[in-house]
Amino acid sequence: MVIGSPMLFVQQLEVKYDFLYDLHHVCCQERWSSSAHRKEYATFILVFLFLLPLAAMLILYTRIGIELWIRKQVGDSSVLTAMNQREVSKISRKKRRAIKMMVTIVVLFTVCWAPFHTVHMLYEYSFLNKKYDDVTINMIIAVAQAIGFSNSFNNPIIYAFMNENFQKNCMSTLSLCIRRSSHRVDVKDKSKVTYRKSARQDEDISVMPRIHIVEQVQSARSNMQTSLSTLKERISVESNRMHARSIRD
Repeated sequence: MVIGSPMLFVQQLEVKYDFLYDLHHVCCQERWSSSAHRKEYATFILVFLFLLPLAAMLILYTRIGIELWIRKQVGDSSVLTAMNQREVSKISRKKRRAIKMMVTIVVLFTVCWAPFHTVHMLYEYSFLNKKYDDVTINMIIAVAQAIGFSNSFNNPIIYAFMNENFQKNCMSTLSLCIRRSSHRVDVKDKSKVTYRKSARQDEDISVMPRIHIVEQVQSARSNMQTSLSTLKERISVESNRMHARSIRD
């Protein structure tokens, strides 16, 4: 806020006419009392918004890297003797990952903001005006600003995807979503299969009583036929006995 406070005194609203679209629009322009003040402010922004933060990052991250990489002891000697080789290699892997993350952050900060401040300084000291027209200069400044602003969303991506815990949680979440989707598909397939089976069973249930009725009718007919034949045999035997008695008498 302190660094941007001079803009409260030098920026003014102006109405400009656009010949291409035949429109009037309001824009905010910087009106400095002298070009020397403008160059001093541009240099001030370069130092306090780029060079000092870059130097602080280099110094602090270098000290952190030295503490992580050069110092071999993590805790006291009793803790180190209790560790096995797998735990020591795991700690070394985490230290390498942390150092790579810090180096990546410093490199991306430099790559993203160096073009913006370089173009800004060349524009303020009138080096670009001698080679390019206003349209080309505005395009160059816009591209440099876009590259600089891209650093704002690079850091969260680096912190997230270079963190081992975040990677594990992300993979577990993805695998859980995949399992849930596959489970839903399996449930749908099983419901279709059970529906088909139940329809088949209903068909079998509706057909089986008819078969039993036919079998019962056939068995009843056969029983009636056997009983009739037996009755006929008895009748013939009794008739023969009666005929024999009548002959004797």
